[in-house]
Amino acid sequence: MPFLRKRLRLKFILVLIGIASLPFFFAMTVATVKLQDIQKRNAVRHAEHVAALASLEISEFISHQFGQLAAMESIFPSLIEQPDLQKTFIERTLFTNDSFVEVSIVNQNGMETARVSKFVTVVPEDFINRSANEEFIATKNEGRFISDIFWEKNRPFFLIGRAIFDSRGKFFGSVFAQIDSRIMQAVVKDLSVAKEEGRAYIVDKNGIVVAHPDISQVLSEKNFSAIPVVKSLIEDNGEPLFADIYENEIQEEVLGSGARIVIPFEGASGSAEKTRWFIVAELPAAIALAAVREITFFSLIILAGILAVAMGAAILLARRVIKPIEELQKGAEQIGLDNLDYAIQVKTNDELEDLADEFNRMRVRIKEVREHERLLSREKSDFVTIAAHQLRTPLSAIKWAFRALLDGDAGELQTEQKELVSRTNQTNDRMINLVNDLLDVSRIEEGQLGFVFQKEDLVGIIKETADKFMALAKERGIILMVHMPKEKLQPLMIDRKKFNLAFSNILDNAVQYNRENGKVDIYISGKGGLAEIRISDTGIGISKDDIGRIFNKFARGRNAIRIQTEGSGLGLFIARSIIERHGGKIWVESEEERGTTVYFTLPIKAE
Repeated sequence: MPFLRKRLRLKFILVLIGIASLPFFFAMTVATVKLQDIQKRNAVRHAEHVAALASLEISEFISHQFGQLAAMESIFPSLIEQPDLQKTFIERTLFTNDSFVEVSIVNQNGMETARVSKFVTVVPEDFINRSANEEFIATKNEGRFISDIFWEKNRPFFLIGRAIFDSRGKFFGSVFAQIDSRIMQAVVKDLSVAKEEGRAYIVDKNGIVVAHPDISQVLSEKNFSAIPVVKSLIEDNGEPLFADIYENEIQEEVLGSGARIVIPFEGASGSAEKTRWFIVAELPAAIALAAVREITFFSLIILAGILAVAMGAAILLARRVIKPIEELQKGAEQIGLDNLDYAIQVKTNDELEDLADEFNRMRVRIKEVREHERLLSREKSDFVTIAAHQLRTPLSAIKWAFRALLDGDAGELQTEQKELVSRTNQTNDRMINLVNDLLDVSRIEEGQLGFVFQKEDLVGIIKETADKFMALAKERGIILMVHMPKEKLQPLMIDRKKFNLAFSNILDNAVQYNRENGKVDIYISGKGGLAEIRISDTGIGISKDDIGRIFNKFARGRNAIRIQTEGSGLGLFIARSIIERHGGKIWVESEEERGTTVYFTLPIKAE
């Protein structure tokens, strides 16, 4: 019961907490989700802005390189007739620009007219015809050119080119500059994203790293195409701007965004130049989404505070409500224990107090009824005892007289007279047995059926009692058998006389209500500190309706009454009382028309 009380209190507290906190929880959840969504969108926009700025910084760097070529475009036509000055001008341009590693001039037919390199000496015999090359065709048709990354002697390079026009706007040739792409390492390291503990890197159209703060990623030609933002940029051709949260190649959770690098100068076609490179900017998610986490943490603190307040209020309210219920439960428990003097004290000025008052009135009524029943039972018991005692003396005298007649003390009886006296004597014996049963019941109810326990041989008592029924069983053609235990039982503390009475009542039923040529089996066994006795018969059985009341006083099965009208219905009541007084238990299994089995146990103990 205490467990049930705790459960009721706990349920009440949980319900109150739920009622108090659910509205706050719902409102906080909605507000938190909205704030988180806003902050996440802000973080994504910031990441996209960072990527756009990084793209702009890289494009400005490349645009600056194109600016160097534009300066050559404006001066070179005037030097067309002065080869020495051409070479000097190209060399000066090459060595004043840290990004250029080689510069070349191509005429309108695609033939190189000048080329200077920082690494090798170039002579006229090294000049090549570029007329069929992609870069020359692009500059002639589009006005500019940017190549993919290519490798020479384990170094990454890319080529840029511009068309050269004379004063009348006629195509005059092209100028090309080969740039060491490692120069962009410094550019990506110095991007503004690095100031936010992030990083930026450049990949080509295949996802190969072109520039990265870690030069080893470039030198090993790492492929980042599996990274979500890079994959999306390649598949969507860099448009639109893309941002997402993911784990990068070093298993760091980041908020990344990427964009195509576009050169912001106008070419011959009047449109900005789109490169084949993409820039990706990454910020650690812990930094980029710090505001989201702070909002979540703050919301959880507020929610925990609300739950704590709600729990405190719920506990106080539950105690106020549950305490009267516990008092009612305690009162009901005391009534169940037959303590009819316990008065329930509940002062709540509500329905619970009304219920407590009704309990108290019911307790008083039960007490009055119990007292009336006790007096009535005492009077009935006194009457039965007096009547039984008054009947016992004359019945004993009648039995003595019948015995004398049957023995011929008053003269020899004729056969018919002898049969009449014998039947009458048997009826008188049954009356004496009924009187004895009534006296035993009276003593049991008054607690005056005295017991004297001694160590006895249970098996011997059972065999002795069974032997007394052998003649009756044989007369009715019933086989009565006692099955010995597999292991010897130690002596039990038994009141021999009372146990004989109980066992005789059970065995008498097994024989009396059996079928002719039936069978009665008595099994004795020891199990777990108990001696178990089982009496099985092949008799008329007990119906389901009757089996629940067969241990009550004067209870007899309906089918038993039809077969044999005589019987007091006290035998099993007396047997149960005696068995339980020995510390045992008794029960019955039966099915109508299929026999009955009575089980009872006795404790195997020293006292």
